[in-house]
Amino acid sequence: MANKKKPTDEEIATEKEVDKSVELEKQIEVLKNQIAMMAQMMGNQQPVRPNTVSRTIPIYNMTKSTLILKGNVFHQFDHQFDMQGIPENEARQIVQNMPECTRNGSYYIADAQFVKENELSAVYETILNVEQMKNLLDRDSKYVIDVYLNASKGQKQIIEDMIVDRRLNGKEVDANVLMQLGKLSGKDFMGIEQMGE
Repeated sequence: MANKKKPTDEEIATEKEVDKSVELEKQIEVLKNQIAMMAQMMGNQQPVRPNTVSRTIPIYNMTKSTLILKGNVFHQFDHQFDMQGIPENEARQIVQNMPECTRNGSYYIADAQFVKENELSAVYETILNVEQMKNLLDRDSKYVIDVYLNASKGQKQIIEDMIVDRRLNGKEVDANVLMQLGKLSGKDFMGIEQMGE
């Protein structure tokens, strides 16, 4: 019989460490392969943006009423043309959660780069921005009617609400606008009288 030397505790511990290391390397290789497969499967999706400092995206309420937008949290806008600076990732979540409000012009994103990155450029070619909407009823009747005819359904409603608000508050609106938009919308803007004081 050959005389075998019994391994020391230190040698046994070292051997166990080597075995663990080899096993971990095998697991890492399996995980790398799984990640590569997932990356290949997700190849047609947008690349993950690097974790950089988030921009603040200015968002305006275009409606005459309170507007609540849902991102990861709720954002309340109490008045028409109220603006909030929303972190970029939260603004993306709002666009994703509220596609109808986004496309009908209930709120306005005042950041051209953000609009482009979120594939909203075509939508934003047809909706009014904040300044256009603020000054719309001060323009000549032909312009107002033309804008109304080309507006989205949501922005048509906003224009109608603005006319009602002006009439109720005793502010002037061109009679041609009242009559023409009344015919187009089926609403009697001429019959709206100023609220009592």
